[in-house]
Amino acid sequence: MRIMIDPKTPQARRDFLKAGALIAVFPAILSAQSTKAIKVGLVGCGGRGTGAASQALNADDYSELTAMADVYQERIDESLDTLRKVTEEGVLFRSHLNGDQHLFTPESTIDVQMSLGSDIMMVLDECLAYPATHEDAAESMQRSVRWAARCRARLELLRRTPADVTVSNPGQAQFGIVQGGVFSDLRQESADATVAIGFEGYAIGGLSVGEPIDQMYQVVQETTARLPRALPRYLMGAGTPEDLVECVARGIDMFDCVLPTRNARNGQLFTSVGRLNIKNAKYAEDEGPVDPACRCYTCTHHTRAYLRHLYQAGEMSAGALNTLHNLTFYLDTMKRIREAIQLGTFERFRQEFLRSVSSLSLDS
Repeated sequence: MRIMIDPKTPQARRDFLKAGALIAVFPAILSAQSTKAIKVGLVGCGGRGTGAASQALNADDYSELTAMADVYQERIDESLDTLRKVTEEGVLFRSHLNGDQHLFTPESTIDVQMSLGSDIMMVLDECLAYPATHEDAAESMQRSVRWAARCRARLELLRRTPADVTVSNPGQAQFGIVQGGVFSDLRQESADATVAIGFEGYAIGGLSVGEPIDQMYQVVQETTARLPRALPRYLMGAGTPEDLVECVARGIDMFDCVLPTRNARNGQLFTSVGRLNIKNAKYAEDEGPVDPACRCYTCTHHTRAYLRHLYQAGEMSAGALNTLHNLTFYLDTMKRIREAIQLGTFERFRQEFLRSVSSLSLDS
């Protein structure tokens, strides 16, 4: 028996990507033997642990791989528990380098952000891992609401009397963050309490952490309905190009995500007709641009073959050029969304976009 790793199967894809991510980021937690076994499993799946589609894997190896990934995650969670402690006062972090302790409170995080002068500052909140119990999510959410009130009080105090904090950008906006996991009642409670405090904008946090995509969309839709329409609504940590369009359709205005830059460093490029894995051998002599429809520097100056050469050679410029393209694609997507909304054609754009920009790789 063999299992096909299909990106349309969320659990299989999550298991596969989780194993790849863990082996890349936390190599010291498992033994060398286990690390080697996971790497062998990933090679059997098709390589680096990102962007794989419809790759065959022996069923026994697949079960062993995902079981090791779960053990790996448990050890990471245990390790993180020794590095940070969450209390009503704030979060106490212990440096993994030298053991130094650093306390972050709602007040201290606002002081730092005011000194930095960011255009938008965020309140201190806690983002729980998925899955979490209703009880744990409620306790965490209610603490985050209390922290948000403290953050707002600190900002208003500093606006009146800066004290010993350097205010480098007096026009800073402060966003509250709605938490509550995947529980509708907790999201409603958090949204109402956060809006009652009063902020210049509102963020939805704690999503895109492993929950099914349909559940994420449902939470987004239910939560945005309780946030002021006249103020920015920001989805934190998401997402794919499809997520941008689908969440705008549900009321989101702003996003942030590591996906376009991280995937660029791993050789995956987003295009107007799907995802392209530049490391594949088929591009070794391909003289065409990454995306003929894109006018970024990468697409107008370099071929797929050259970008593949840079990636295979381990050149830093590969990540830079790939990142430039992916960010351009994301920014262009948001521009097209804005134009469609202004023209009253967003729903037509949405359907056309989802048909053309498939979540499947061009190389699957």
